[in-house]
Amino acid sequence: MIRASSRPGSPAANRNVPAPAISPVTDSSSSCTTVTVRVERPGVAEQPPGSDFVPELTPVAGDVVVVKRTIGAFYGTDLATRLHERDVDTVVLAGLATTMGVESTARAAADHGFEVIFAADAMSGVTTAEHDHALTVVLPRFGEVLTTGRVLSRRD
Repeated sequence: MIRASSRPGSPAANRNVPAPAISPVTDSSSSCTTVTVRVERPGVAEQPPGSDFVPELTPVAGDVVVVKRTIGAFYGTDLATRLHERDVDTVVLAGLATTMGVESTARAAADHGFEVIFAADAMSGVTTAEHDHALTVVLPRFGEVLTTGRVLSRRD
């Protein structure tokens, strides 16, 4: 997933690509705001492995950082407000797990009026069958399912 998200020569060096825990978003002026989502499990003394950012995708100055405590990135956060303040109209989703965090975030994004694009090769599911079902049946109901390459080519 990280390799698909950070190919040499892609805008990954500028943090403008979908990747695990990263949801780039575009606004009507074609600029890009990177939203970095970190998981925080409530009520545990130590956060489980995988809850923080992978080193390659640590937030940089200017990123919008959201800490989610539920399955999706919108519920219980100010994500929708922060995106609307920046005139964002489209979100590109990627990450783990396709049938959990990605799907939940996609449903909420659609409810908040955002166009949704899925970077299929920058996601992974708990099982291959669940992942494939989400990519071919569920997620197309909420937006476009594209490869990372196709997502990047639309930015050119």
